[in-house]
Amino acid sequence: MRKQEWEPNWSSLVEIRSGGSKPPLFLVHGAEGNVLLYRELVKYLESEQPVFGLQSRGLDGKAELFERLEDMAAHYVAEIESLQSVGPYFLGGYCLGGTIALEMARQLRAKGEEVALVAMF
Repeated sequence: MRKQEWEPNWSSLVEIRSGGSKPPLFLVHGAEGNVLLYRELVKYLESEQPVFGLQSRGLDGKAELFERLEDMAAHYVAEIESLQSVGPYFLGGYCLGGTIALEMARQLRAKGEEVALVAMF
């Protein structure tokens, strides 16, 4: 792959659990930027609950980190809208992720979208 100059497709949106009949739950990373902390939480949710994580840009060591929380939230809103174009949206986050999820909800509501849940862990 390296000889062919292949580059992986990097996305902040990470599928943690697919399928299910419920609207997706989007969980924002904590201060470390990684969504691996949610793998245990997902075990306690109904099997019909699809879950997606939002990991920090820059974990690949190539993309620049965001300097402003508002810019990070806007990037994550665009990522979730690529999967779900209209609300209601279900958001959550641990520590810093909860603050980012709250800003995402503010931005979505400013667009006229419904946000049904903002969970802070």
